[in-house]
Amino acid sequence: VVQASGNSPRQFSLAVDRLLKAAALPMLLSAQIHQDACSLGRIWRQMCPELLEFDVQLEIFGENTCKKWHQDHFVGRAIVTYTGQAGTDYTSTDNVNFEELLCCGKSEHCIYDISQTQQAAVGDLLLIKGTNYPKVANALVHKSPAKRYDDA
Repeated sequence: VVQASGNSPRQFSLAVDRLLKAAALPMLLSAQIHQDACSLGRIWRQMCPELLEFDVQLEIFGENTCKKWHQDHFVGRAIVTYTGQAGTDYTSTDNVNFEELLCCGKSEHCIYDISQTQQAAVGDLLLIKGTNYPKVANALVHKSPAKRYDDA
């Protein structure tokens, strides 16, 4: 995990630059991540102007993923999947059995109709409101996509 934070657009952009330099990714990928991170920072600032700071994390997920349906217990986050075949799975609140979800029930019992779930594509910018979002909103119920392994 590499983190960057800043409380002004310029500070944020510079922090993202430092994060990407430390990550030593290919130039084109770094440019895309920088553009996405700064766009997401602007969007969050518009949605929540009272927030004082934004954090960016660049993470590589292997076996440690959120495989259960859940809601995040913070203001919000944005997820962008840059590799693989699929992004985050999510669903509308009317498709959620909240009794199972909130009582740590079995993940497969948390969703009424799995065919009604959605999946972000690789490269999509997914904004997720959490349970601490400062305005009236339903926190997004989501999970990591199923693990897929290369057959080669």
